[in-house]
Parts: sequence; C-alpha cells; structure tokens
Amino acid sequence: APPTRILRGGRGGTPPPRPTTQVPPPRPTAQVPNSKRVSMPAKSLKSGYLAKQQSRGEKANAKKFFEHLSLSILRQGLKLSPEALEMIETTTTSHLTSSRSSQLLEAADTNLLLSTIHQIQHFLAEQKNLQQILTIQSATRRWLVHKRFASLKNQEERNRILQRNEKFLELLRTERKFINSLDDLINKFVIPLRHSDIIEPQEAAYLFCNIETIVEEHKNLFKQIKGAQDDWPFLGNVGKVFLDIKGLLNATSVYVGHFKTAINEIERIKSEKARFDQFLKQVECEYDLPTMLLLPVNRISQYEFYLKSMADFMKPGTVEREDCDNASAALAQSSLVVQSSLVESGNAANILKVQQKLRSDKGPLTVMMPGRVYMKEFVFKKHYVCIFSDIILVAAKATKAKELHKHKASLPLNKTELIDNKTLELKSETQSFKLAPASADSKQEFIRIYTKA
Repeated sequence: APPTRILRGGRGGTPPPRPTTQVPPPRPTAQVPNSKRVSMPAKSLKSGYLAKQQSRGEKANAKKFFEHLSLSILRQGLKLSPEALEMIETTTTSHLTSSRSSQLLEAADTNLLLSTIHQIQHFLAEQKNLQQILTIQSATRRWLVHKRFASLKNQEERNRILQRNEKFLELLRTERKFINSLDDLINKFVIPLRHSDIIEPQEAAYLFCNIETIVEEHKNLFKQIKGAQDDWPFLGNVGKVFLDIKGLLNATSVYVGHFKTAINEIERIKSEKARFDQFLKQVECEYDLPTMLLLPVNRISQYEFYLKSMADFMKPGTVEREDCDNASAALAQSSLVVQSSLVESGNAANILKVQQKLRSDKGPLTVMMPGRVYMKEFVFKKHYVCIFSDIILVAAKATKAKELHKHKASLPLNKTELIDNKTLELKSETQSFKLAPASADSKQEFIRIYTKA
C-alpha cells in the first residue's frame, strides 16, 4: 500500500490550503478634470539657466540664478550697454562672495547701482503710464464709435452703413486672397523657373512677362484699401483709391497683351522639354500654371463689381458716392480695354503659333503683320493651309510629327479663286494648288471660312 503522509494533528490526507493574506484594494485616486490640469512644458527641466548649470557640473545656486535673472531683465527691459552690464555683474558678484559679504562697496560702484535703480524705476513708471495711455485711447475710441453710432438714430441709415461695410470687407478679403495666390505663383513657379536651366531665360520671359510688377502694384493697392478702414466702422473714400491706379492698369495692359502667347508657350515647352512637364506635375499648388497666369486678367473687372455694390449703399450726392461711381465707370472702360487687348493677344498668339509651325528655304519667315487677323488653319492630305484676313498661306505638309511645314506661298486673299470640284483648287494670278480635304466636313468648313474672310 502506498505510504500515507502524516500531518500534524494526527490526521492524514491532503493538507488544508494555507490562508492567503488579503491585499486591500488600492485607494481611489481623485480624478482631476482636464480643464483644471496644469500642463508643464515638456522642456521645462531640460532647458534654461538651471539646466545649463547642471550641464557644466555646477550645483544649483539661488544667488547665481537671481543674478542671471536680474541681468536678463536689465538687458531686455532697459537695453543697457554691454559695458554697463559687465560692470554691474562684476560689482555684484564680487561683493556677494563670502570674503566681501560684510564690506562696503566703493563709491563709484554704489553710484552705478543707484543710477541703475533710478533707470529701473523710471522704466517701470513709463510702462505704467503707457498702460494707462493705452487704456484711455481704447476707451476714447470706444466712446467715439458709440457717439457716432448714437447719432445715427435712423435704423435705415445704420443698416446702410453695415451693408456697405460688408461689401468693403468682401473686397478686402478677396484682394488678400488674390495677393496670396500671386505670391504662390512667384514662389512656386516664377522663381524656380527663372533661376534654373529647366527652360531658357527668353522662354521664362514669354511665360511670366511683368508678373512681378503686377504683384507689387496689387500689394500697394491693398495697403491703400486697408487704410480706408482706419476710422472703422466709418470708411474713407474707397472710390478715390481706385481713381489713382494708373500704374496697375498700365502693367495689366502689358501683361494681358502677352497672355495668350504665354499659354501657347506652356504647351510648346511641355511637348519639347520633359523636365518642364515633370516640374509642372510636381509643383504642389491650388491651381495649375495656366490658371494662375489667368488671375491678373480677370481681377480688374472684379473691382468694378465691388465698387458698384458699395455705391448702392452710399448717400447720393456725396463726394464718396461720386468718386465711387467715377471709379466704377473708369474700371468698366478699363475692362473693355483689357478684353480688347486679350482678343488682340489671342490673335497675335495664334499667328505666332502658325509661324512656329513653318519653315522656308528663302530665309526667316514673318507671318505677323499689323492688322492681320487669324481666321483658321486646315490640314489637308498634302498641304497645310491657314486663312487670314488678308492672305491664304499654303505650305507642304510635314511628313513627320516634329517636322515643320514647308512654306510654299502667301496668296493675296482678294486675288484668289476657290474652285469646288471633287477636290478644292485654290488659284491666284500666278499659282494654283489642288487641296485634298481629309473629309467632307473639313471641305465644307474650309469653304465657309474662305467665304467669310
């Protein structure tokens, strides 16, 4: 039989379990609301004067810390010269040593400290006076605004001012956003491309024209518009500001005159230079480059809208209303000039685009002429033909994708005859070309444009 384990007490069997010590539950900790918790800076014990002392192996010293704090206040508050600070530091530190703690300062040192005390007291008095002055100024402005509004007992007049101010703030906000967009254009496109070898300098000149001048003019205008609210909620003469923006209008006119050429250049350079195309794809910006270049073109007409909106809430017969109406009319005229210039720019860009597709065995080919208007270009099976307001340009069609069309003739439009058979025959007094349209629609379109021209 297996042995039986004998336990104390004279009985065998399995021993009873040992009593376990009861561990008291942890005391509940008071939960501090988030709103009452004080967050200490993460680097509060790792930076500052005491940390520098420890890094040098020095023990924390209250006297040195107080000395450092005092000198910092003197340096930043009174802006004492380095020589004066050095003199104060030398005098105080040497006197605080145990060997001189019971000795008197020399007369010169005492006078220096007394003069410093006087400067500190004077500085604190000035700060107190400045605080009182600012309080008085704030109270005065508040009283003036309240008095002016109190004089407007007519609720309709108050509403008129509030609505006019709302339009003004919208003008100010959109102008600020517009300038920020122009800054993005300068920083993300203009500067990188002007100062790199991605494109040639003359190509950058075609793309950006006088955009830097445009930006500066708009920033000057923004300062003047913002200055109109110095007496807020009462506005200065905003219309008068816009009557004096000749520099901006001239710069915009030049810019618009080259805008279409810039857009054409973007497409041309993208097709010829892979680095430029890759650069445009990598730029992180709200808009693409063509859209960014379009921003200055549309801004002038937007000013006209805002001024008209503000004029609706100005008293008739006042100088403010008269200047606003005059500025709005002037901007409307400027918008027409801008649009006309944009059309001319588009026409010039189209003619230049045609010229860039051609080559000639007789030397440089000039298609751009004063008064010439681009109508439309056509690609036939063997010919490239472009109709202008005064000539029909005929070239031999290039056989490869990147080749140029070879110029054959520039026929005076008023001395040509178009014969419609199965193909089209274009005849002049000295030359004749048989044109084979790619489709019936292309043939009819050519006849329509030829007749219209």
